[in-house]
Amino acid sequence: MSVIKNCPKCGGEHWGSLKCPFTYKEIESMKAVRDEAMSTPVTIFHPVQTQNARTAIPNFVVLRAYEVYEHLFGPQPAMIDVEKGCRGGFSTDELMAFMYAHTFPKQEWTRRFESALERKS
Repeated sequence: MSVIKNCPKCGGEHWGSLKCPFTYKEIESMKAVRDEAMSTPVTIFHPVQTQNARTAIPNFVVLRAYEVYEHLFGPQPAMIDVEKGCRGGFSTDELMAFMYAHTFPKQEWTRRFESALERKS
């Protein structure tokens, strides 16, 4: 499988394709989100379900994953409402699959999410 490292268009890595999957508008949007996240102090944390322990991650990460969740399964605000105890957080597998899917255009999120959760037998 081919890989592009330090893509001249977006600066990221792309596996399996020598063409950047992002439009310039998407790249600018990602940069704006990154810049906002980097300039915002982390004060809200969400739980993450792991096998051996519970941990927490910053709000902006969960909101990015929830954006994909909402697109795939519909809104469920209780999942991200920390003050009311949210449902317990995403599992580590879910979190990685949602974050992976988010790196692609929205029309690919379902396919990318499902492919990230596929298990090899």
